[in-house]
Amino acid sequence: MKLSKERVASISKVLTETLLKEGLISYSPKKELLVGKIESVILDNLQAEDRLNAEVREMLKSY
Repeated sequence: MKLSKERVASISKVLTETLLKEGLISYSPKKELLVGKIESVILDNLQAEDRLNAEVREMLKSY
């Protein structure tokens, strides 16, 4: 993964703070839950990217 889990957590917190402050989203439960959801989505996408990159590397080996 290109980003560490700690970096993703930091990015998620900043993103959540910014979205809430700018009024781009509204969220009533605990802010930490929203940060966790955003972090989970980012990590899932990074892992999918890693899997895709590995698959492409394997495909390229055959050429």
